[in-house]
Amino acid sequence: MIEADVNTHMLRHTFATRCIAAHMDIVTLSRILCYKDIQTTLNTYASIFNKMKQDKMAKAQEYLNTLDSNLIYGKEKENKKCLSTSNIDKH
Repeated sequence: MIEADVNTHMLRHTFATRCIAAHMDIVTLSRILCYKDIQTTLNTYASIFNKMKQDKMAKAQEYLNTLDSNLIYGKEKENKKCLSTSNIDKH
């Protein structure tokens, strides 16, 4: 058995971080924690919100990297091809 010093503050903080991870809205969490204003909750748990933002941005970048570059730039390449002087002389 692992023994650790656990206090109510640690349990409260763990509860709050798990609620944030479960995407509980900040207003509800702030009310559950009995903070007088939402800003206190945001300030207290800012590092967790920042980590979530970084994770979501990494996932978005990963998704964008999987897209075929032709789907993203194909139209632009097609337009450049149509405007090239060699294509104009052929028509």
